[in-house]
Amino acid sequence: VSLDIIDDVLAVFDNPMSRGKSVTVVNWDEEGTVLASSTWDSSSATEPTTLDGVNKEVFKELKTLVNFEEKWDPKEVRNKFEQYKYKNNNLVISAYPLPVPPDVYTKEYHPTFMLILSVDKEAIEVRLNEIEKAEKYTRNYLLIVICAIGVAG
Repeated sequence: VSLDIIDDVLAVFDNPMSRGKSVTVVNWDEEGTVLASSTWDSSSATEPTTLDGVNKEVFKELKTLVNFEEKWDPKEVRNKFEQYKYKNNNLVISAYPLPVPPDVYTKEYHPTFMLILSVDKEAIEVRLNEIEKAEKYTRNYLLIVICAIGVAG
């Protein structure tokens, strides 16, 4: 896995549509060393930091979802990480190992990084409201079109 892709991933979160969301890439080591984050300027940092509600305890919990030192099932790994949601204050936090685990077990696989996504609960609610409004508009529009077609016969 090349670290060059980190900039591409972070760029996705550097736009107005990504308000309330952040992505952090950390090493899959004991400390969870931060490599990059859409909310942290590493060039001006003077000490380690807790990012987006993820502290050492949360990081440790994420790392223990699957023991990659023992035989693991690819579907189970995917399910555990996809279903894991940690709520901290106003944030919903999820994570995924990188590189992405292979579809078939191999004892050589071990994550190098962890991608941590933090989403503000308010941003989720705003987006759900937008979807609900769009759905109501579409439903009303279709109702008018169907009625007009029925009347025009």
